[in-house]
Amino acid sequence: MIVSADRIVWQPFGIYQERHDFGVYFDRRFIKEMMKARPDSKILKNMNDRGTELLRRIGHTWSNPYQFYQDSALVTQFDLGENGTWLAVSETYGRSPLEAYPEPKLIPYYSHNVDTSRQMESFLALVNMWTEYSEILTGKDK
Repeated sequence: MIVSADRIVWQPFGIYQERHDFGVYFDRRFIKEMMKARPDSKILKNMNDRGTELLRRIGHTWSNPYQFYQDSALVTQFDLGENGTWLAVSETYGRSPLEAYPEPKLIPYYSHNVDTSRQMESFLALVNMWTEYSEILTGKDK
């Protein structure tokens, strides 16, 4: 879990089940901040390049693991590519996650086709990288 100065930003759930599918809850204020941020396309590409390199080191060969929402800094889906393996915000049906999950709810992301602990750990690493780089993506690092 990542903790900012005043809150928990994300928390995994369901990671100790027999199956490997799991989920991650995100703080809605964090999701809102990421939706409002409009980083340069070079920054988004750099984030995907970093995620690709991270996955390569773990043993995956998927490029562009981050799917961003409408050119914002918000990742709505993390991909490994392995037979449709992803972690994504669910039930949005074209709406923003904030519309799909009204206050005060946390924003849930659910995995799909996660068959191994290595895949689960890879998603957690991608989530961690995204949140660690959130200040760069939002421009708060300046």
